[in-house]
Amino acid sequence: MKLLIITPVFPYPLESGGNKAQFLMIDKLRYDIDISLLCPKTSRENIAALTEIWPGVNMHVLSVTDNIPVKKKIFLQGVFVRLSNFFRHPLASVKRKAGL
Repeated sequence: MKLLIITPVFPYPLESGGNKAQFLMIDKLRYDIDISLLCPKTSRENIAALTEIWPGVNMHVLSVTDNIPVKKKIFLQGVFVRLSNFFRHPLASVKRKAGL
């Protein structure tokens, strides 16, 4: 069986609870399942250390924002902020339920 894990954080070094949880989960599953890990950009030292620990796990590290021009980054950040503010607003759920 193959499993693709897409994560917003790189699971190494083990500095936080989320990193530890992901690390331990993948560490247990990697013996029984062919795992591919897709995660954000991190330092080369972290990638090298984790590749040495997990030789059978396919790691794909991306940098999503490197190829986006600055104007588009600012626009996308603005859209994200507006959407998050809309959904976090105290009356947003009431307005959605009322159809407003």
